[in-house]
Amino acid sequence: MFDSEEDFGISEFSYGEDAISPYESTLKQNPLSSYSIDSDKLYKIDQLTYCLIDETTGDGFDNYGEAVSALSEGLNFISSRSSSPDSWEQVLMDPSVVYRDYKIAAVNSVSGYSSYTEQYVKLVTGRYACTVSAMLTVCSFYTTTSGANGLDLDYTELWRRSRTEVDHTQNGIIYGSTQAGSIPEAIRGFCLDRGTSVNVSQVAFANWTAYKNNIDSGNMSIFSGTLKVNANSGHAMAVAGYISLTNKDDVLDFMNTLMVCDGWNGGLRILNHNLLHYSSNMGTFVS
Repeated sequence: MFDSEEDFGISEFSYGEDAISPYESTLKQNPLSSYSIDSDKLYKIDQLTYCLIDETTGDGFDNYGEAVSALSEGLNFISSRSSSPDSWEQVLMDPSVVYRDYKIAAVNSVSGYSSYTEQYVKLVTGRYACTVSAMLTVCSFYTTTSGANGLDLDYTELWRRSRTEVDHTQNGIIYGSTQAGSIPEAIRGFCLDRGTSVNVSQVAFANWTAYKNNIDSGNMSIFSGTLKVNANSGHAMAVAGYISLTNKDDVLDFMNTLMVCDGWNGGLRILNHNLLHYSSNMGTFVS
């Protein structure tokens, strides 16, 4: 049990064969058998009260079985479903959260591409640009790339073809900035030099159906955008699928999402496509 107000951050701990942690005791007091909490964060309200907060809603319950909310308790908590997100973590979800809280109305995806984490890209190439990572993932779906062994060569080539500029250098790593309008030329040239001809088009503020149709036809896309309340949040991600979701508890609460390689981590993330979140947005469609 952790508490930032205590020395070393530790508030209390339990040990022994039959010891029950505050986390376990709070779960046992959950008054709603259908209410699911998937969180490893246990908050201490006072000396005798703890609460578990659902990371997607900000709601939860305490160790007495009473319903609580992060807002009413004054907890430093930001819901991943914020109506005005200022970070990508608030519009991206892990699949485990999606399957827990939503019913799937429609889903489809493609496979057969390669993606690399930001950490690995920087380790091998000494540079990183999210758009270059997204382009390489998409290109690997259509043509033969050099793989992990030739990552430096492929990455440098797409950097050059897309006229990616140096944004800044930090700890010896070069970080780049790429204009979305340069993506089509870079992808076409990269694939054509490897014997594959592809069509690449772009649509500003492309609707979710455009991504869905491209996936349904067996193709990949790139989502590029900037969050409306954070002008420095520009990011690009390869799109490998889509999911249309409805809330298990409210059929009127639905969300159209994209399955993306976020360029930072391994594995797919789920992106809320709601265009109201973005001040700029460009869809790049490859076929």
